[in-house]
Amino acid sequence: MAMPKLRHKPTCSKKLNVLTLSLMVFTIIFSFSRMSKAFYYSGYGAIFYFIIGGLFFFLPYSLMLTEYGITFNKEKGGIYGFLKNVLGEKIAFIATSMWYFSFVILITNLSFSIWIPLSNFLYGQDISHNLNYLGLEGLPVLGLLCILLVIATTIIVSFGITLVKQIAVIGGTFVLIINVILIFCGLVVFLANDGVVASGASAIILNKSGTAVADIELFNFVICTFFGMELIVGLCDEIKNAPKALSLGIGISSLTILGFYFLGILILGIFLNWEIFAIQNINLENIIYLLMNNLGYSVSISLGASANTALKIGMYFEKFMGLSVFFIQLAMYFIILYSPLKQFFMGTPSNMWPKKFGVVKNGVPINVLIFQATILIVFIAIICIGGGEYFKLISLMTLIPSTIPCILLAFSFPFFKTNEEIKKPIEMFKTVNSITIFSILITFLVIVTDIVLIGAPLYEGQIAEGILIFIGPFVFTSISYFIYSMYEIGAVERVSSK
Repeated sequence: MAMPKLRHKPTCSKKLNVLTLSLMVFTIIFSFSRMSKAFYYSGYGAIFYFIIGGLFFFLPYSLMLTEYGITFNKEKGGIYGFLKNVLGEKIAFIATSMWYFSFVILITNLSFSIWIPLSNFLYGQDISHNLNYLGLEGLPVLGLLCILLVIATTIIVSFGITLVKQIAVIGGTFVLIINVILIFCGLVVFLANDGVVASGASAIILNKSGTAVADIELFNFVICTFFGMELIVGLCDEIKNAPKALSLGIGISSLTILGFYFLGILILGIFLNWEIFAIQNINLENIIYLLMNNLGYSVSISLGASANTALKIGMYFEKFMGLSVFFIQLAMYFIILYSPLKQFFMGTPSNMWPKKFGVVKNGVPINVLIFQATILIVFIAIICIGGGEYFKLISLMTLIPSTIPCILLAFSFPFFKTNEEIKKPIEMFKTVNSITIFSILITFLVIVTDIVLIGAPLYEGQIAEGILIFIGPFVFTSISYFIYSMYEIGAVERVSSK
């Protein structure tokens, strides 16, 4: 049975090139916050986790996705199309629908958290929960800002990939700027102090507690840092000269990100005494602002500034970090608002949904975009009227479903490679051993990550949270299976009536 096509209108959206692709990857994958937290937990030992995670998960998985993207570069459904061509339409639908919904939950949470860095930039602290406007106070005001953000970004996304790309490039540029500042200032401090670093040999540990459980949790933390490449590679039909751009863009950005993590952790140890830093009671949500403040202070003192001047410069560094993180998160917001929706609804059969969902303008299923915005506004309203705890339960249930496509793409990679009917313009993995080893390894690592996600709250006595994380994929699989079954029944009835 031929798949009905979505009704397209001509689009003038420009394609992604190597540079924009790389900057979008920086926006999604690199996290200064996660790097800082890893250093807090394990000092220079964090380098070990990032190297292992990079070599055995991030790089091979990125290459796998690149090969999928090059092979299926005409698929408007992105990873839905990848899975459909290898494992079949039903599995693709179930996996991608769970993946899509997990990002709806993520962007709801991001709608609230995105105001924290902006608040730090404007006021030097987080006042996002203490706002007052028109007689409203606290969470309702924040909720109003979140709703306005959803409406504004939805309008911009409705114009297609061109504007999304431009905003994403701004986010990726700020990632580069932050890393250049960190590395340059760190080297200035290093040279000014005659090569003496603040963190000595004592910072070379695997974790503060020294337990195997902490080792596993830290490695799990690093693996989670590398998730999200599907968001970018899944836009393969929007990429100019996909074989070349994907190969170069994903390759360059992946290696650069690993280099930034390696150098970044080394630099943190130059101006931070880990022994003192690690025993402090620090709010990890604000750790990046503390570190940038410390960097500004340290480089100023190294260059001979007075203590008062150094404190002011540290404050300016902290404010710049707030501005940078705001733009990075805003860029991420646009990508997440656009990419999962585009991949899921542009890939699935149009007669699975209401007719109006099939209308496409500027390369975007416009009515689906409006529907998504409505769902986001409803979720925000629920949180603001006291339903935050209930929403947290749903968030927990989406943790594992967000990883299902990753597991299936890695697991099915050998079947994809051995399918001679699928023409592969460029092959990243050329030997049977490399294909099999990395397929098994990546699948295993992600499954272990999911097991740790379930086990961590159970280990800490939070039984309800562990159970919710565990049952999440079963609940969403059941819902997705039911929707697809209704589509199959409808398809049979349509064929019978002809």
